[in-house]
Amino acid sequence: MTVEEVKLHARIDGTDDDALIAGLISAAVAYLDAWGGVLGRAIMDQEWKVYMPCAGEHLLPFPDVTAASVVYDDASTAALDAEVKAGGWKVDLDQPGWVTFSAELPESRLPLCRTLIFMIVAYWYGNREGAGEEDLAGAPLAVNAIISSLRWRRL
Repeated sequence: MTVEEVKLHARIDGTDDDALIAGLISAAVAYLDAWGGVLGRAIMDQEWKVYMPCAGEHLLPFPDVTAASVVYDDASTAALDAEVKAGGWKVDLDQPGWVTFSAELPESRLPLCRTLIFMIVAYWYGNREGAGEEDLAGAPLAVNAIISSLRWRRL
């Protein structure tokens, strides 16, 4: 996503606010993305590493896992099959170890996510006084509806 794309969406002319818009794009992505984001899922392809303290089936913290592997405590390694089961993406370990996995939003959901970022940036740009990441209460209803449709919820 570029500053020019956001300016086109928000009908912003000129270049005076380009740095501000770039910062708002970064803030919107940080607000939505990954571990601490409100979506609770990775938007772009990301690699994460988590320690699993025992053998058995373990729930990964994100959905949309594209690859997973483990380095066991005894230094052996293995590729893992991340399976979707009740509650999310799970892996099965033979012993304790560090699981490295990649996750990203499915391509079919990216246009909706891009639209959401456009809308958030346009809202923050037009409501700079007192509006921030934590204040989307006054945003168009569509912003919160899209967030709800993309948010990861464990069953």
